[in-house]
This record gives sequence, structure tokens and C-alpha cells, in this order.
Amino acid sequence: MNWINDIIQYNSIKIFEYPSVQEFCFLRLYDAQSLLGKDVNILQGEQETLAAKGFKNISPDIDELSIIDKPVIKNIPHYRDDKYKLIGISLTSNKSSQAYKHLQNFVNQASAKEIFLVQKFFPDFKQKFLDKLKSENTLETSTKILKYIYENQFETEINGFIVELSRKGLETIDLIVLAELQSHFANQTVTKTTYKNLSARDLIINILENFENAVIKITNPKERYGGKTSNSQRKPKSIIKIEDEYDVQDILYVIFKSVFPNIKYENPLAKFGGTSTRLDFVLVEEGIIIEVKQISESEISDKKFISQIKVDIESYHVLDYLNEIIFFVFAPKAIQDINSFMELEGERTIQEKTFNVKVIVVR
Repeated sequence: MNWINDIIQYNSIKIFEYPSVQEFCFLRLYDAQSLLGKDVNILQGEQETLAAKGFKNISPDIDELSIIDKPVIKNIPHYRDDKYKLIGISLTSNKSSQAYKHLQNFVNQASAKEIFLVQKFFPDFKQKFLDKLKSENTLETSTKILKYIYENQFETEINGFIVELSRKGLETIDLIVLAELQSHFANQTVTKTTYKNLSARDLIINILENFENAVIKITNPKERYGGKTSNSQRKPKSIIKIEDEYDVQDILYVIFKSVFPNIKYENPLAKFGGTSTRLDFVLVEEGIIIEVKQISESEISDKKFISQIKVDIESYHVLDYLNEIIFFVFAPKAIQDINSFMELEGERTIQEKTFNVKVIVVR
């Protein structure tokens, strides 16, 4: 539904006309590339700057964190009273901090729509959101859209809800609800095209495990037209060489994009350890990251690639949506010890974030 995107774009121009914490919040979820280009120093106020750093995954200075424990003073704005600041500042600290306690208190008395926003960044509150959504009776349009997405209610009225919402003055949380609806429609399309009722994860694994057989058609001279075929009217075709991991990524992009229209390619991750990282492929709704490595015959050691994968595993735990990292190592006739790669598989927990690691090696 392109018109949903049009509504989001039109309203975001108005809502984010001036720099705000809300814009950092929205971009963290839906436009990581634009978020990278946003400078937190364009915001006014120490609370706003700290919240923006939270949304950008920037580690604040110790003295900046002192904001978290400041007491509430009458008639002076406090971050706990602004859901966007509260979420952003909570992202800069751990679950034992005062900010997270404020967040828990907020969730305990918040609406379903507000808890929906919180759980986009803190998945621990997802069940709280679902329970609140089920029990909440409301005429509020965004909440009815959430009931459509998560409870299959209002199916016949959903188009009317979108029109109704588009005629109102929207705030950031409404844009996020609409973006969720857009993803929901896209995922329904993907579900209809799945093969043998496979989950997104299993379908990706099938694609990767059969990649070598699939690319023979374009990389092997005997398989290209003019080589194997006896049809003299077909002109010989040049083969496609796979020389580095960018070649592998380009081919995979064509395959993945046709099945998962919402897949993100070379999606930037906020700076980690002083360097900026790009994720090869990301399915945010499914919580899946796909990283591609290509090893040529000229490589004399696997250690470099083992080290790269370990760094990736240690880096990506900062992603709230992460459920699984799938590493695809394309290395025909190159890998010396496949066991070194297989030992990286399994469930990992890093700084209270648990996710699974899957490694697929083609040699």
C-alpha cells in the first residue's frame, strides 16, 4: 500500500520540520541511513541530547549520565514525563538504572499505543503491550489499527481507519503505527509467496544452502547459452565471475528482494568501537541479519574470517530487534578447517541480549 507511505512521508515533513527527539526515535526504527547523518548537537537541552545519543547507540560521557538520577522538581520538565526522551535516555543505561525504573512505571500506567512504542525498543514489554491491547476498549484510531494487526479485528474497516487517521494531525507515534501497518501488509504478501510453508528463517537457509547449485547457470561456461545448448540461434553468453563478497551480495540481493520486499541491503549500524558498520542484509520484522563472507583460493588462512565473524557477533547485540544472525561463507575450494566456522554456531547472550547464530559454509 504505497498510499500509507505517502501519508507517512507527508506528515513526517510537518512533524519533523524542526530537529527533535521524536525524529531520532522514528529514524532509529525506519531510516537508519538518515539517522547516521543526524548530529545530536542540533538539539537544545541536555535531556534531548542524551536521548538522541540513546537512539543513535552512542555511548554518552559519564557526566552526561548524571541527568538520569536528577530528582523531579515541580514546574521543571523531567524526562520521565516525555515518552520519547524517556525511551531514548533508557537506551543509554542498563535495567538497574533509574531511567529504566521510570520506564517501568510509565508502562504500568500507559495506554496500549504508548506501550507499543516502548516495546519497539524494549522487547521485554511486548507481552505487556499485547495484554493491554486486549483489555483496552478505545475509539482511538491508532489503537484500532494495532488491534487489526495483532488481534485480527476490524478487518473490514481498516481502510477507513487509515483514511480517518490521515485526516488528523498526527504525532510521531501515529507514524510508527502506520509504518507497522505497512510492514504488516508487506509480510502478508511474503507469507503468500513462501515455499512449502517455510518460515522466513528456514527459507533464507534453503536459499543459501542451494546458492552454489543456483549460480552454476551463470558462472559455468558449459551451462551458459552457447555452451551446453544445441540451439544455434542463441548467441553465446559471457559468464558472470564471482570475485569478491560484493558479487555474492549482488546475486543474493536479487534473490532475497524478490521474496522479501522489505529486506534492507547494506543497512548502517551505529558506530561500534569507533568504527561504522554496515549490515549486509536485514529483515527487521523477523529479527534476522544475514552477513556474507567470500573467501578466495588465494587466502592462506581462515583466521581472518573467523575473527571478523566473532567481531560481528559481539557488535550486533545492540540491535533490539535481533533474533538471529545468519553468516553465509562462500568459499569454493578455499576453507581449510570448516569446524572452526561451525563452532561459532549456537545461542549467544551478550549484555542481556539473547540471539542465535547460524553459519552456512559453501566450499
